[in-house]
Amino acid sequence: MLGKNAGEILHSVILNSDKEEIFHRLNERQEVTTEAIHYTKSNEKLFVEAHTVPFIGEDGEIKGYITVNRDITKRKEAEEKIRSSEETLGFALDVSKIGLWEMDLNDRKVRRTLQHAKIFGYESAEQEWSFNLFISHIVPEERDEKKEIVSKAIEEKTNYNFECRIIRTDGELRTLKVAGQYFAGMDGKSNKIIGVAEDITDRVRSIDAIKEALKEKEVLLRELYHRTKNNMQVIYSLLGLRSETIKDYNVRSILDDMRNRIMTISLVHQKLYQSKNLSKIDLKDYIYDLTILLMESYSGIRERIKLKLEMESIAVLIDTAVPLGMVINELITNSIKHAFPNNSHGEISVKLSMKGNTIELQISDNGIGIPDGIDIMNMNTLGAQLLNGIVENQLGGTLELSTKGGVTCTIRFSEVLYVERV
Repeated sequence: MLGKNAGEILHSVILNSDKEEIFHRLNERQEVTTEAIHYTKSNEKLFVEAHTVPFIGEDGEIKGYITVNRDITKRKEAEEKIRSSEETLGFALDVSKIGLWEMDLNDRKVRRTLQHAKIFGYESAEQEWSFNLFISHIVPEERDEKKEIVSKAIEEKTNYNFECRIIRTDGELRTLKVAGQYFAGMDGKSNKIIGVAEDITDRVRSIDAIKEALKEKEVLLRELYHRTKNNMQVIYSLLGLRSETIKDYNVRSILDDMRNRIMTISLVHQKLYQSKNLSKIDLKDYIYDLTILLMESYSGIRERIKLKLEMESIAVLIDTAVPLGMVINELITNSIKHAFPNNSHGEISVKLSMKGNTIELQISDNGIGIPDGIDIMNMNTLGAQLLNGIVENQLGGTLELSTKGGVTCTIRFSEVLYVERV
């Protein structure tokens, strides 16, 4: 380097000043500090900080310059990483609509990000901001409550977290989720609160829209269940009126059985209409009401046949409740009509329980039983066909029949064939 002109050695790019400005200041006998990019003989890139002082001779004239160069490459690389991280964080916060702020609890000065300013309708983060200004943006009906929460957190040096609605500077109403956390300085004096404000307006609106859609769907479903129940009730009543005009006992009995089957399905829709859950009903409540209605549909039955119920609360889907109700109707009806002839007395028992993943329903009576040689499950009757078809095909279960000391029918099934649709 010795003996060479500086320009032959330092092929640099000045970063924070132009060369004319530098030479002007040096000619004015001022010290100059600049940053530049230098390239070594091997073309390696270096960041350099140069501090230059004019050298004044005895005659008062500038004789030259003394420059101290310092390699600041590592520092600049670290600064670049920080800048890149800040830009990435800023981009992420901007996209997610999250603003950051910081308040010194000693002088109450606030610093905040640009996104925080934009959330409240300001163009710049340098515009005035304070705790009182934040409170003034909150809608009047929430203002006192939120002010008390934040004030208490600042006073007690604790954290806070809540949602609030604000009015931006342009008058637009927005919903925010805000939070603040207290930090104590190492010296015990420099205390501050760092907080975030997230604009969740779009999220809240989406949730409200979903709730409204679900509410409309619920209303429609309830109306559907209600109308279905009413229509079945009309059919039930029409069959009842027709049954009263028929003198043939067998025909009238067939019509009464059909009425009970319709009532069984109608009751499911009534339970769904009254239920909070529009997909499921409680089997315990359903079977209780169904058995009572069946007993009352036959005159004089309640005086001589007792009904014993031992049931657990088990929620099932409508796809399960309807066919199961048909099975219960057939079994209870058979016991009422055939188990206790000649006005004899007895008892019908219904047991419902959950054993693991299996629902077990047992319906029994202590009546006369079934004569030897008669297989009621293979009889060519509608009732037998319903029992076999429903239990095996619609419930995917099994049916066991015992004729000792009356008739006991045990049905076991798992609710795996259907999925919840509401």
